[in-house]
Amino acid sequence: QCPAGPGSYLAISSDLGSDRFALGFAAYMPYLEQIHFPVSPTGAEPTRYQVLSMDLRNLALVPALAIRFGDNLRIGLAPGFQFSTGSLSFAEDTALDAGMETVAAAARYNIASGQGIENAKFSVTLGGGVYYRLRNLEMGLSYQSRPLGSTVAGVEIAGGQSTVTLPPLKGGGPLTCGILAGGQSSRCVFGDISYRLPDVFIGGITWHLRPGLELTIMERWVWMHLHDRIDVRLIGPTLEAAGLPQHIVLYRGFHDVFDTRARIAYWWRERVHLGGELRVETSAVDSNAVNAAAVDGFKIEPVALIELRVSRRFWLGAGYGLTIMPAVTVTDSVFNPNAAMTCMASGNDLNACQERLDGKARPTANGTYTSFTQDFGLTLNAKF
Repeated sequence: QCPAGPGSYLAISSDLGSDRFALGFAAYMPYLEQIHFPVSPTGAEPTRYQVLSMDLRNLALVPALAIRFGDNLRIGLAPGFQFSTGSLSFAEDTALDAGMETVAAAARYNIASGQGIENAKFSVTLGGGVYYRLRNLEMGLSYQSRPLGSTVAGVEIAGGQSTVTLPPLKGGGPLTCGILAGGQSSRCVFGDISYRLPDVFIGGITWHLRPGLELTIMERWVWMHLHDRIDVRLIGPTLEAAGLPQHIVLYRGFHDVFDTRARIAYWWRERVHLGGELRVETSAVDSNAVNAAAVDGFKIEPVALIELRVSRRFWLGAGYGLTIMPAVTVTDSVFNPNAAMTCMASGNDLNACQERLDGKARPTANGTYTSFTQDFGLTLNAKF
């Protein structure tokens, strides 16, 4: 992430003086989720039990190699090195086990790693692609794996800067381990977040209808069903004594996303490249699972594109898109506060506690959700 925006992408490549091999390197964030809600002085935010703020970042550094076979076939490989950091803040209602739901019994959890590269957890990814050209048709297929090689199934965030705030019923204020010399309170909570990221398949075809005019169709299949929960674990010598949970699951329950794009573009006088695109994307969330931390639905996005050839070696491009998502009204939320009491009454029987294990034993998320998104992109290409 840089001042230009969270979608920043930087890449450099070279053909090494021939057309047989090409080497490249890219730095970007393939997965980034940022949500921030205003915090109420009374602690009565309607979003508190799903999320107050979330900033999950995954920085990828990716070398790539492409090899040409014959005149029209290219195969590429791209192993990646991913660095994960983040912060997550939410409220945990400690009274649900007794069948009550009250803001005064809600503890505030803030699990944070810091966003520097020195705070990151490391994992690797594998990617590859095939490109083929047949007369006026260009075809491509690529695959990007989920993160591999970490100590958990997915990515991990080490919350060395985590804090927990006691519920108002228990005095409020930060949870501490005692008083240090000089009268300062010692913070002694360490948190750990783990969640899963998807495999991604992308296929595309471009048809050169006539000189300067081209039609491109792409399909992206994102295996979001792997991301079923965010698992939060905490360690602290005073957590149990304060009656605060040390293992919390936040339900995600995502399923696969299909993203279809159709774009038509035309070179006007060889210096101006004009284009229009329509993107259609399915929802990653069932309508009854929509909540403040996951507002999603069927989406349509028209996009306008332009690219200018400013000189023999430089191209400047820009794009603007507006995502349209109909409002989603939830009346039968999968989040069920009674599930916590049912689990406790059963003596923590696994069958009776399944909703709690899935992270659904939380206050309901019924309501109406809307999303309005504008996208603006700017690219600079230089060729030497």
